Amino acid sequence: MAEASRTIEVAARPAIQPRDAATAAKIHSSLEDHQDIQGNLKVMIKKIPCFVIEGEGSLKMEDKDREKVDKFSCRFFGDFSIQKSPTSFQDAVEVYQSLPKLLGANGENAVPMKVWLLPLTSLDSSAAKLVRQISIRLVQESQRVLEDFDELEMRCNDALRTTTAQQFPQIGKKIKSFKEMSSEFKLEFQRTLAKKLPSIRGRGEEEAGLAEILKKRHSSPFNSKHLNEWMDCKEREICMLKSFTNMMKNTKIVPSQNGLDEESLSVKHAVCFVFTSLESAEPYLSALSNYLKQTPEYPQGAHTQDVEKEQWYASKEVAEEMQRKAKLFSDFAEANKENKKIKFLTVGSTNETQKGSSIYLYKEGFPVSENFEPPSKPETVTVSDINHNSVTLKVSPPRFGAEDITSYSVEYCVSGEDGWKQKTASKAEEVTVSDLSPNTEYMFRCRAVTSVGVGPANEVTGSTKTLPCSPPGKPEVEPNSREISVSWEKPGELGQDVHNLSNIVEFAKTDSGVKEEDLQWNEMMRSNEKR
Repeated sequence: MAEASRTIEVAARPAIQPRDAATAAKIHSSLEDHQDIQGNLKVMIKKIPCFVIEGEGSLKMEDKDREKVDKFSCRFFGDFSIQKSPTSFQDAVEVYQSLPKLLGANGENAVPMKVWLLPLTSLDSSAAKLVRQISIRLVQESQRVLEDFDELEMRCNDALRTTTAQQFPQIGKKIKSFKEMSSEFKLEFQRTLAKKLPSIRGRGEEEAGLAEILKKRHSSPFNSKHLNEWMDCKEREICMLKSFTNMMKNTKIVPSQNGLDEESLSVKHAVCFVFTSLESAEPYLSALSNYLKQTPEYPQGAHTQDVEKEQWYASKEVAEEMQRKAKLFSDFAEANKENKKIKFLTVGSTNETQKGSSIYLYKEGFPVSENFEPPSKPETVTVSDINHNSVTLKVSPPRFGAEDITSYSVEYCVSGEDGWKQKTASKAEEVTVSDLSPNTEYMFRCRAVTSVGVGPANEVTGSTKTLPCSPPGKPEVEPNSREISVSWEKPGELGQDVHNLSNIVEFAKTDSGVKEEDLQWNEMMRSNEKR
C-alpha cells in the first residue's frame, strides 16, 4: 500500500531460510527412505546459496549430489509472481537466485516483515479515538429528554391543526411561540451533547459533566414537567373554547377585530360574545423567553412553577361567570334566530376590565355597550284566574337583564296547534289574555322584550282550559211569605259541544254581625228553565 509505506518499515532483504518471507521453495521427495530423504534435503538446501549456474543454464555440482537431486521434485509457494513454476531441483535453485531481482531495484516489491502501529490521531486529529463507555442511566436520560421534545412538538402540531386554534389566532400564536422556543432549547441541548459526549468518551473527561447538563435542564423552565403542564393547559383551553362555541347556535365566529367591525356594519344590531383573556400575558412563556436570552433580571434559575394558576379559566368564579354569560347569549341568539336585523358573533379580543368574557352590543357598526346583558326568561309565569274567554297570568321579572326590558310578550295558542298569537304587556305582574274560546285548552308562554330583541320564553306548565260557558245573567229575587223566587238569564256564551243542562243555586241565611265569608251556604240544582 502506498499509504502504509509512510507509516511502517519494510524488510527489503530477501530471506535465506524457509521461515523468512523471501523463502520461495519447499521441496518434497518421493524417496522411500524417510530418514535419508530428510538428511539429503537438509544438506542440499544448505548448499543452495553456493551453487553456480553455468553458461548453458546447467547446475554445477558433484556427481554424487546430482544423483540425489535428480530424484527431487519441487513446487513453489511464495509471495512472488514468477514466470515459470519450478519442478526440478535445478529450477528451484534458479528461482531462488532470481528472487532478489523480483524485489525491485529499490525494494518496492518487498513484503513487510515487521510493522509499527501508530494511533490515527497522530496523523489526523479528527480520526476516531479509543472510547470509554458512559453509564446507561445518563444515556437513557439524555435520550428521554430528546424524545420528550419530539412528543411535545407533535402535541403542538396537533393543537395548531384544531378548528378552535384556527378560529382564535390568539391561541395559535401562543402555541407557535412555545413550539419555537422549545425547538431552540432542544437544538442547543443537542449541540451541548455533541460537544460533551466525545470529550467524555475519547478525551477522558468525567461523565459528571453530562450529569450536570441534565441537572441544569431539569432545574430550568424547560423541564418536561412544566412544558407538558403548559401544553395540558392549552389543550384544556381549546376544549373549553370548543364547548362554549358549540353551545352558541346561530352564531358566526370572526377571527379578528377587523372582522367584527365588518360584520357589525352590515346589520342594525350586532351582539358579540367576546373571549377577553385569550391574549393575557403568561409569566411562564416570559420565563422561557428570558431563559433563552439569559437576561440578568431573569437568571437561569428564575421561573414560575405554577403554570395552571396563570390560566384565565383557573378561577372558579371566572369560569362560572363565563358559563352564565354564554347561556344568556346562546338563549338570546336562539330566541332571535328569525330576526334578520340582528347578527350574533363570537371573537377573541383583549379587555382587561372584563376577565374571561363579555357581551358587546353594536348598533349600525358603533359600540353601544361592552357589558350588555341579554334578558333571561321570566322567573315564573303562573295562571292566576280563568274565565270562559280569558286567562290571567302572573309574571315575575327575569333574574338577569331586567334593566333593559321595555315590555313583555305573552304568547298563546290552542293546545296541539302551532299558530302562536301574541299580546304585549307593558310590565310584569298580572297580564290578562282575552278573546279566548270557552271550554278550550291553551298553551301560554311569556318572554321579555328589549330594544334589541326578545329574550327566551318561560312556558306555563301544561295546558290551561277555559271555562265551558259564560256566567248566567244576574239573579232576580222575588221574596214571598214562605219562599223566595229566583230567576236568571241563560249563559250568553257556550263552548263548542257544551249544553247547559242544569244550574246550581246557592243560598245562605244571614245573621246580624256575621260576615259573608263566614256564612253557611247551601245549594240546590234546578233544570235550565227560567226561574
